[in-house]
Amino acid sequence: MLVCCAKLFILVIVRNIVNYVVIPLARLFGTKWIEKHFDDNKK
Repeated sequence: MLVCCAKLFILVIVRNIVNYVVIPLARLFGTKWIEKHFDDNKK
């Protein structure tokens, strides 16, 4: 039971970290990468 709770707790923490850190970074780098990628495709 304790292990299950610990896993859920870790999962929630990881999800929060992803939401606040990874997603904004992914948007920043992702949009730049996508724009570059589409520019390369148009040529």
